[in-house]
Amino acid sequence: MIEENESFIRFAPAGSQHAYEQWIIPKRHQPDISSLRDDEVAALATILQGAIRATRSIAASHNVLFMNFPRRRPAHFYIDVFPRMTSIAGFELATGMFIDIIDPAAAARRLR
Repeated sequence: MIEENESFIRFAPAGSQHAYEQWIIPKRHQPDISSLRDDEVAALATILQGAIRATRSIAASHNVLFMNFPRRRPAHFYIDVFPRMTSIAGFELATGMFIDIIDPAAAARRLR
């Protein structure tokens, strides 16, 4: 766990594909970001700003992925934020598996 507010949780997932990867998930089940209420949009903006600031303290460039699942009620949208520190190489390309050298607990401590 890195941070939480009234509507969202930001954490470093175990088994992440990238070092210092963070996920932001809503506390209320929602398949799509378009279903956010106004108060949830404000809460998301606050926690996303924190995630970006923390990511920029790790590396100059980063990615923010908005993972939406419209019309898929069982699914739960999330936002994936990670610094660009390395490139995908032979192992990842050949196997579809990723190597993350940073423990999620250590990443959460640094991203706080």
